Amino acid sequence: MISNKLCVSLTKRSVITCLSLMVCGMSSAAEPRWSSKVKPFAKSEFPEIRPITLNYSMSWNGTINSGRVTMVLGKEHKNAKSLFLMQAYGRSTGVAGAAFPYSFVYNSFTRKGTNQPIVFISQETDRNEVTHVKNTHHIDKVKHTRVDKTLAGKVTKKREHEFRHRNLHDPLSAMLYLRGQPLKNGDVVHLALHPFRSPQYAKVTVLGREEHRGFPCIKLDLKIENIDKKTKQLEPYKKLKKATLWISDDLDRILVELRSKVFIGDVRMVLTERAR
Repeated sequence: MISNKLCVSLTKRSVITCLSLMVCGMSSAAEPRWSSKVKPFAKSEFPEIRPITLNYSMSWNGTINSGRVTMVLGKEHKNAKSLFLMQAYGRSTGVAGAAFPYSFVYNSFTRKGTNQPIVFISQETDRNEVTHVKNTHHIDKVKHTRVDKTLAGKVTKKREHEFRHRNLHDPLSAMLYLRGQPLKNGDVVHLALHPFRSPQYAKVTVLGREEHRGFPCIKLDLKIENIDKKTKQLEPYKKLKKATLWISDDLDRILVELRSKVFIGDVRMVLTERAR
């Protein structure tokens, strides 16, 4: 029987923190050195992805099924025609689902063209509680609100903070921004993120091109560090040791597989279906 700790690692945020789902120290009085590496939002020369639905399976070491994830890119909204909407939702399944029931829904609203996030809203439900997160993006900061509730709806904790920095992505907008980059072999893309409760810094390196799971793919290496909210110093992100992504080398540039090494082993998310 898989332990509860293993199931948590397999199902709760291991992927989205990575898609979601990405070096140096500095004094608190100055902007950090990594900040200059993060490019401002700008219109991409790569064509915007057409609306598409992607289904993924999650597993541990590629053998033990642990969950399912669906991503809907370019979802229509009659009152938000100038925005690009993305949604991701999923749940734990199999042994993992029995030992640790978990489900999530993430919604991201970004500006068309630049992929600049406006608001990110998430809801996560496990055996004991429901967690609501709302991150509102401004030009120079993110306003974060988190509310924990019992399954019956009683509020047990509420937390708020502001993190001041420009060019911050949410977990889903980061994927859009990344696919819009040139991604030539050897390129390095630097991202500042505020995925959930804390900011992070990601470094994505283009390792090359190869055939993977029947797709011509771009292979990427992903490294993530936490950002201290007060000093903006980078700190180790201990939950993730290594992550490798394969995205299709075509006009869609969709995620084909994410393979992340965490403290309990190899967690994978693999594309099983795409539809328009």
